[in-house]
Amino acid sequence: MGFVLGLTLAMYLLSGALSIASSVKQTVRLLRLVALLTLAVGVVANTLWIVMRWHAAGFPPFAEMYGCLVLLALCVGLVSLSLEVTLGIRFIGGLGSLAAAGLLVFSLRHVGEVKPLVPALQSPFFAPHVLAYFIAYGALSVAGLAALLYPLPRLGVPLIAVPLGALPLTGLPLVAAIGSAVQRRREQLLAGIETWMDRSVQIGLPFLTLGLVLGAFWAQAAWGDYWSWDPKEVWALITWLLVVAWFHLRTTGRRGVLTAVLMLVIVSALYFTLLGNHLLPTARQSLHVYTQP
Repeated sequence: MGFVLGLTLAMYLLSGALSIASSVKQTVRLLRLVALLTLAVGVVANTLWIVMRWHAAGFPPFAEMYGCLVLLALCVGLVSLSLEVTLGIRFIGGLGSLAAAGLLVFSLRHVGEVKPLVPALQSPFFAPHVLAYFIAYGALSVAGLAALLYPLPRLGVPLIAVPLGALPLTGLPLVAAIGSAVQRRREQLLAGIETWMDRSVQIGLPFLTLGLVLGAFWAQAAWGDYWSWDPKEVWALITWLLVVAWFHLRTTGRRGVLTAVLMLVIVSALYFTLLGNHLLPTARQSLHVYTQP
């Protein structure tokens, strides 16, 4: 399985590098195609690692942080690939593949053997609950990447070179034409980033809701209550409410810096829910602490 995970990491890194190169050299369309194919190979290899570990253990390998982070890398890569293919927006696949690679590298801090599931996790709700949440986390992570890019066009950073070869002008007319071309490109980039965030949340919010609902039914089956105000539950609810607030702002026509900043807040809450809950004073009493982080 080590070889498969190494192949996954290599494919994600190569895809990210090729995607950046294709954005700089827009005339070389083959680079972008190869970047997407390489990302697809990484997604397949990532899936294979999870299937192999699941088969070897005999149960879903998501009770420990190692397996969860590898699953999150898969979801980030898969959502990034699907959005770039369907939307045709550059950067999504490249940034998503680099983010997935970063998650895999971070997962190496938590490498360990699969341990038997504790009784609370031996439930039919376990796999669908985790899968729903991590698809949502992957989609919202991809939305967070878009939010990180959002200020750059406004600051005049040329994410994609403006083609000037079709401007047969000189002097002041050339300056005006270049300014107009740059402005159009900036508007196109901002619109693309907005669409990128929208589509990511449209994927993430339903799965986040499904994960929350499945968790409530699981809690009732395991502990007799749908909700116990456990720290993990509270932060999951906070994250969900923030995403709903973001979605409400978008449906009422709000755009721009506010929604980009709120998306970064959402992603921060998401990763605190996943990685930081053990830091809370009440973590020792949490029903969701099964293993050490």
